[in-house]
Amino acid sequence: MMIPKEMYIADFRDYSYAELIKVRNSLLKDIADFEHEFNDGLSGDGMLTSPSPEVMYQMYNEYLIALTKLINKKFNALVNDDEFVKD
Repeated sequence: MMIPKEMYIADFRDYSYAELIKVRNSLLKDIADFEHEFNDGLSGDGMLTSPSPEVMYQMYNEYLIALTKLINKKFNALVNDDEFVKD
């Protein structure tokens, strides 16, 4: 079962920028694995899956979009932090 992107991203709101990068990299690996399996025909062999491959792929990408927006906010907070600014 896939969860709504809002619920997915809520788990990571308090993560640091560095922690979010690790989550993003893990999600990208999940997407790449899914694409590899699908391209090899493992997901398209007529077996019933729930959710469908289309829904899974869409949700993975929705998660990535939401996570990227959160990473951008964390990065901007770092850039605007006085200790991050270099002389």
